[in-house]
Amino acid sequence: MRRTVMPGIVSLVLASMLAFGCQKKAEAPPPAATTPPPAPFRVTGVELGKSLTAEKRIAAPMTTFGAKDTIYAVIASEGAAKSVTIRARWTYRDTILVASDSQMVAPTGPAWTEFHILKPTRWPTGAYAIEVTTDGQAAQRKSFEVK
Repeated sequence: MRRTVMPGIVSLVLASMLAFGCQKKAEAPPPAATTPPPAPFRVTGVELGKSLTAEKRIAAPMTTFGAKDTIYAVIASEGAAKSVTIRARWTYRDTILVASDSQMVAPTGPAWTEFHILKPTRWPTGAYAIEVTTDGQAAQRKSFEVK
């Protein structure tokens, strides 16, 4: 008696094809979530005061100061940039330069940059202002008074 192996092999191959053919196809992975690019840098405000908190923020915002006060300005900004130069220009009666200072920052989101002026003698009474520029472009201006 002679046996043929062929029908057994064919049956095995067909059974395997059916088994693999009935499996669910692997689903494609969901696309990676894209993070929106950060907003461009911009100054959002200027606060003035006589003192700072531990976080370098203005403790009590004000626009009127005494003749012997140290005057702090905190520049609020948002957005991101590799490098931005923030300049604070302090003036008396809009014409006399009191002080000018700048800081280079590399923000990645909301940030606060502190500037201040002080005078060993008394400040002259009258109108003052701080003008803030970023990379040479006007950003904010805030007026205040010394009494």
